[in-house]
Amino acid sequence: EEIQLLIDRLKQNFFPGAKTISYMIEFLSLTGLRISEMLHILQSNIKRKNGFYEIRIEGKGKKERTIFISKDIYQEIKQYFDGKIYLFEHAGVQYNPKYITNQIRMGGLLILDKNISAHTLRHSWATAKLKEGKSLKAVSKYLGHSSTATTSDLYNHDELTYDDLKDDFK
Repeated sequence: EEIQLLIDRLKQNFFPGAKTISYMIEFLSLTGLRISEMLHILQSNIKRKNGFYEIRIEGKGKKERTIFISKDIYQEIKQYFDGKIYLFEHAGVQYNPKYITNQIRMGGLLILDKNISAHTLRHSWATAKLKEGKSLKAVSKYLGHSSTATTSDLYNHDELTYDDLKDDFK
């Protein structure tokens, strides 16, 4: 809910450049990508499928993987950025990751009163997928982690509550 509020407010051009950042936040929150992965997406690595797009990503350690995005989101981004080489570019130039990071942080502080980053969006995506019951191995692979242990340690927030244990006290 908070991410959607952030996106909606930024799309209203809450501050200069906010609309641009809104599309990036939406993309990151829907894909779980690292900011560097998002900014390096080549148009040539995007393939249309039936009702969605498949995007080949080169992740950390030069590991390739595939992510997916809806047709509607892709078309909005394509129309807004009009990138010729990269999905996210301005005037034929890639965006600077530090600039995008600072803009995301500023949007989070101004709108949500929270210090967020692109990695916060990745964390939220992974946590949500695990809570939805997606397998740890599948989420780990999608994120580009070399080990499920990394994914589990970072994103699996399982805790026992009183309700889980109350029958032990009888």
